[in-house]
Amino acid sequence: MANLKYKLVKRKLNFGAQKGKIVYVAQPVNLGKIGFEDFVKEMADGSTVDAADVKAVLSRLHTVISRLTERGFSVECGELGTFRPSFSSAAVEDEKKFNVSNIRPAKIIFTPKPSFKNSLRSAGFEQLTAKKG
Repeated sequence: MANLKYKLVKRKLNFGAQKGKIVYVAQPVNLGKIGFEDFVKEMADGSTVDAADVKAVLSRLHTVISRLTERGFSVECGELGTFRPSFSSAAVEDEKKFNVSNIRPAKIIFTPKPSFKNSLRSAGFEQLTAKKG
């Protein structure tokens, strides 16, 4: 398994036992974004389907999850996890004063399966050092 890259950043703590102290903490380094086309190629590589089939299924995933959660269903996606609809509302003291305008916009919550959520637990770490030049 590859090592996750990090850099050390200086922070002044605003709370806790070390409040006011300057400390150094590890911050993950994002090495860039994998575009959809490259992701599709990675998915197709080593599988029995070609990139066009992978792209079609992944593109449809958004539509189907949106449609099902919009109707109030949770959608389990295998080893990835579950997508479910959620919303919250403002609190009112008298239920007769509650109306739909008290409800905040709905959103989709993703809850990864434990095996997916914990997939980086065995990853190593490597400090990214600045290149001198």
